[in-house]
Amino acid sequence: MIHGAVVLATYSRPERLIQCLDSIAVASERAPVMLVIVVQDGNHRVKYIAQRAAKDFPFATILEVNRIGSTPLEAMNLNYWIAFRTAFSNPDIEWALSVEEESVISVDALAFVDAMFQTYGARRSFRGVNLISREVDPSLRKTYSLLRWGHVGGAGMLTRDSWRRIEAANVQRRLAIFPFDGSIERIMKTGFVVHPNLAKCMNFGWDCGTHLSDAESIERYKALETSWSIADVGGPYKHKDIRHSWRMDMKPFRRLKGAPHYMRYLVAQLLNNSWGDSVKRYRSRSAFSRKVLQRQASTS
Repeated sequence: MIHGAVVLATYSRPERLIQCLDSIAVASERAPVMLVIVVQDGNHRVKYIAQRAAKDFPFATILEVNRIGSTPLEAMNLNYWIAFRTAFSNPDIEWALSVEEESVISVDALAFVDAMFQTYGARRSFRGVNLISREVDPSLRKTYSLLRWGHVGGAGMLTRDSWRRIEAANVQRRLAIFPFDGSIERIMKTGFVVHPNLAKCMNFGWDCGTHLSDAESIERYKALETSWSIADVGGPYKHKDIRHSWRMDMKPFRRLKGAPHYMRYLVAQLLNNSWGDSVKRYRSRSAFSRKVLQRQASTS
């Protein structure tokens, strides 16, 4: 029985999309998955590519959406939202991996994600798996860390339990102005995510215009490329926690250090309910009143 899914929100990069779907098809030979693709209405070539690729999967769903009037950020966020929601509407699906169309995943990526779910799925603090790394030490091959960190949109898996928490937190209301991964970060940090210590995903965003192309950004993607190129494929996989050097906030998971993260999550939830909205409106009015008084004082 298939209990994993890959969700993909397309934009308008057909050449990258072909590479991405080819890599998913190859990886699915080791771990069959359901495929959910969200296509922007009107892009006929992307739609054709998605329909052709869907034939390689035993279960595939293509959703056409119209985001006229939405900003690019809002459209992408909502497309991922509907893709995850569609995947988890199938009661057999226990995890769903989002993959950007400008990414490719390794041959064993889906098998790795499924192996991590089988290993940690029963733990209440397990939130998901990310496939990105920028570590470049060859001795880290076939190892992974448990980290207190967020979700990587380029290639990140959410469990059904994580999705339940995300829906309960009413995240959807913030997707018009905040990135999806940033909107769920506090939820993810109440537990842990599995990270391979060497990359099982390569993202080409730095060379096709969807990420900043400054020198620092290019260096980050070059490090990812190096990590990707030296990683081995296939298990067995060994747990080896390391402090990933490319992000200061990527810390090995320690259960007893979770209280501050739960507090931040609870405060964020409080500020996002109706009472919190009232507080924010009051603070906004107060700030406006102070500015009016300051202008009056300066002109008197």
